[in-house]
Amino acid sequence: MTLSDRVLYRALVTRISGRLPQHLLERETFGEFEAAPNAVDRSGYVVVLDVSAYYVYVDHDLLAQELIAQTGDGSAIDVLVDFLGNVMGRRVGLPQVSPVSDVLGDTHLDVVRRTLVRRGYQVTRYADDFRILTSTLGDARAALEECAAELYRLGLVLNEDKTRILTSENYALWAARFRDAERQMFLGDDPDTPADGDAIAQFFSSTSIYGSADTPYTKRFQTPTKRTPCRTPRSPFFYTRRTAEQKTKLLSTRRPVQIANRAN
Repeated sequence: MTLSDRVLYRALVTRISGRLPQHLLERETFGEFEAAPNAVDRSGYVVVLDVSAYYVYVDHDLLAQELIAQTGDGSAIDVLVDFLGNVMGRRVGLPQVSPVSDVLGDTHLDVVRRTLVRRGYQVTRYADDFRILTSTLGDARAALEECAAELYRLGLVLNEDKTRILTSENYALWAARFRDAERQMFLGDDPDTPADGDAIAQFFSSTSIYGSADTPYTKRFQTPTKRTPCRTPRSPFFYTRRTAEQKTKLLSTRRPVQIANRAN
């Protein structure tokens, strides 16, 4: 996206987000999300779900329906849908690596979370990751199938490689190994570095051009960080001193070549 596209995108989402429910504007940390299943009785099962290529396949029309239901701001949402269609070149997909898109993505996927909660499941979600807690293996399998069906209604599918059913005890071990692997990959072997999800989140935030680790999630898309201005490539005339007569002569010698090329 161009700079003007980013400014317009931010402005539209800022206006729409002002009418969204507060729970859609606030995210718990990934560490809190990952640890939530461990805070309950460990005699049950945990369904670990991940949506495949989520931002690539967000349907603009379905997103607009949910935004209108939540805010009633039809005029701004119509402009947003047209803007997304022009930027993405199709009627699906959101710009990636942007806190602005996170607000829209969370709103879109909250439909699935609400549906599962109404059916009696205990569900937590962070971005496109779900954790569903059940008491029996049969309930866990049913929850997985129901979640897959609801995602299918939105034109989305589960990532099979990242989807699994674990006992609560095995989930705790799996989550610990996962944190250790992330720590090893992104933060190195420094023993003083905290090995938790917050540290990983801070690492990614510190490398993002949209915000810093100290910027709250709800403000990160409203308060851009300072960046070095991009220098626009200059014409060759900018770097050389030519008189007006020399420039005219140079253009006159180039024009026949350009016309000949067009004719061919």
